[in-house]
Amino acid sequence: MQEKIIITKKDNRLLMYRSYEIPISDVISYYERKCISNKYEILPLVYIKRYSSNIFQRIFDLFCGKKRYEIEILNNIDYIEIRNSIKNQSNSADNNHNVIEAQEGFVKVDLDKIQYSTYLFGRCGVLNYFEKLGFVINSEFCEYAPFSDIDILRMTERNSKINNGICKNYQCKCFIDKIISNTYKFIDKSKKRDKDLNIELTLHGSSYIVGEGKHRVCAFKRFGNRSIFANVEIGEMYQKSRIQDSLDRDAMNNWNRRKIRWFDLKDEFYNFYANKFNFDREKLLKLYCNSSRISFMDDFEKITGKDILSY
Repeated sequence: MQEKIIITKKDNRLLMYRSYEIPISDVISYYERKCISNKYEILPLVYIKRYSSNIFQRIFDLFCGKKRYEIEILNNIDYIEIRNSIKNQSNSADNNHNVIEAQEGFVKVDLDKIQYSTYLFGRCGVLNYFEKLGFVINSEFCEYAPFSDIDILRMTERNSKINNGICKNYQCKCFIDKIISNTYKFIDKSKKRDKDLNIELTLHGSSYIVGEGKHRVCAFKRFGNRSIFANVEIGEMYQKSRIQDSLDRDAMNNWNRRKIRWFDLKDEFYNFYANKFNFDREKLLKLYCNSSRISFMDDFEKITGKDILSY
């Protein structure tokens, strides 16, 4: 879905692109160095231009000391948002509107509120497969990859082809069979301590973090109902939770540990898809502008004409 946002050079907000937090003033300064009047692609399928093409409006804006610019977002896949700085956000009255009511002990938990663990690499068939394709990385010294491990897990969560083709044939199969047959037994750790059965979570404001049972939570998200029973503790940051997706963004810090400069991301993006899959700009526009995170893998298959599991 196309989105247009008006900004100014005095704007103290941030342009959030995945794990990057880019000051608006830096975006405008870079644009002015690159392109004075035309529309310019500042990030993958994210454009910036002067707000008005009317010369009189531009003169008026300049006279008022308020040069305005327009950011146009065509990218539907990557996490992109204009928001206040974290410092300002933390003082917002709306800060805790998604905070979950604190309940400790052995309780029922909505799976959508549980964050995927960032420690699944190496023993996760899905991540290992997409690392082979280059979609995700697991190295301290690495090249560009378009997604984080959290992205891949979320985007494939309800993809039956991937779940049946990879997960059921990997080491998770033992408890996937129990989940599907509804024979998995949730254990209250206050009555019985069993790390092979206990699922232990810590509540941090609007999300749960998995302590014990990382792979099992992932399997339940893919094959189970939308809730589970787990042993819950209240984390120290519960009352200090800043924003709903803060934990998401912390997890994304694993993405591109070789920190690529934000203004180089566009070239890295196009080079990756051209070199790996022979994608031109037209195909990427179709994939990233007309698709969604849920349908991305299916749409990728349609564009390439190949089964996602055939690589």
